[in-house]
Amino acid sequence: MAFNILPIELNKEIAGYLESDKDLCNFRLVCQNACNAIDGDHLSFWRHRFLQFFDPTGRETTNAEYMRLYQTRRMWLKRGSKFYYGHKKEEKQCLQVVKDLINESFNGKDELILPDGTLTCLNLECLHRFVYNTDIIQNILRPIKQNNSVHPIHNIHPGLAAVQVALSHFTLDLALNPTVFSFDDSQKMAYECAKRAPIFTDVNKTHINMSWVLHMMNFFRWHIMRETEATLYYPYHDSLHELEKAKGWTMNPAKRVNAQQLGKYWKGTYAYLDRDEVENLRNHPANPYVYPDHNVDQGERSIQTLRLEIPPKEKVTWPYTFEKHLHALPERSLPRTRAQHRSGGASAGPAVSFQFNGDGYDSEPFYSSGWLNPLPNQYGIAGWQRMTMMKFFYDENGQPDENALWAYEGVVLPGGQIMLGRWWSPEEGAINTTEMYSGPFILWNVDGSPEVEDELDPVEPEDGIVGP
Repeated sequence: MAFNILPIELNKEIAGYLESDKDLCNFRLVCQNACNAIDGDHLSFWRHRFLQFFDPTGRETTNAEYMRLYQTRRMWLKRGSKFYYGHKKEEKQCLQVVKDLINESFNGKDELILPDGTLTCLNLECLHRFVYNTDIIQNILRPIKQNNSVHPIHNIHPGLAAVQVALSHFTLDLALNPTVFSFDDSQKMAYECAKRAPIFTDVNKTHINMSWVLHMMNFFRWHIMRETEATLYYPYHDSLHELEKAKGWTMNPAKRVNAQQLGKYWKGTYAYLDRDEVENLRNHPANPYVYPDHNVDQGERSIQTLRLEIPPKEKVTWPYTFEKHLHALPERSLPRTRAQHRSGGASAGPAVSFQFNGDGYDSEPFYSSGWLNPLPNQYGIAGWQRMTMMKFFYDENGQPDENALWAYEGVVLPGGQIMLGRWWSPEEGAINTTEMYSGPFILWNVDGSPEVEDELDPVEPEDGIVGP
């Protein structure tokens, strides 16, 4: 056999050109020399093989570990899993591979550039193929059929929800199945008060209510993906440039938080119901009626542009009124819950909170000020942040008008490209009551768009109320 007389280095080179794992296994069986090229030399081939398909792990990794990781990942990425509630052993094993790909993305020095100019990496491309070849996104909140009846999903594992939320940018791609399930449940969650449906489940606001955030993503996915609703489908898919749509992250999620980076230009939208509609929706949760959401039905006006910037330290101000409603100032430390300890993963390092200021246009110019606070790993995924922001208008004295405030609280997804959360009218004590007037919002970063800066030039306001 010719391979028997070739040097081990040459056989290694040949093996490296075999893209199929099946071909690699067959090559290994050709002769002893071919086997030695793959399994000999302290398994050095597997380090090279791993780095052909995945980003570096970002930690000290032996050749044997690279071999095990490569084989495990390739198996699960090819096999996938049938995703239901996220509680089955097979689902958890597959989800762990996906979490590792998210956490280790952009660990390498070499970045890839897509035809539209956006950055990607080996891990993100693996996730892209996995999402399109499995039902991890297509079956979000899909009711389960049992015994000829349909049962809504109420017990989804937060680990599955965390992965689905982290991959939110994929859910807005028309190339995927645009079917959206359980919108009636998501709408009820979107307008529920913070007392009954908090974004964070602990007093320190470090543990995300993943079920709630998943419903917010599902809520906006309904409006963006369903042409028959005549809400955000055309404003998003037809009116926006490709670089103005939600994209994946372009930097390692944990490193981005540590670097205190914040995208400058954002697009987004919010939805609201009239106060009596919100009250009816909350008081009759079993009612299957779906209310027509407002603002998202305003065509191109539905999507606003927001500019956010980190102010110089000497210019940082944070009014007492803002803090009273938002509780945004960072704590001295970030205690970890038991669930976060179990999730594993090393600490993201010296992540710190920082303030931002902003301005935008929504029927009239508005201003904003807020904070980003780093969060511990959530169910094994790093890179989350808590976002708080007050949207305000200046009065005739050049001070924030305390009678025209809109409060925002939400979650920045890993990678810092998408924010999901709740707005509310910060009336006295509103956040602690069931009478809180609130609704959902979404923001996505559009720094890559060449035209977005011009959109913040003021235009003549149209008739209508200034919403949140």
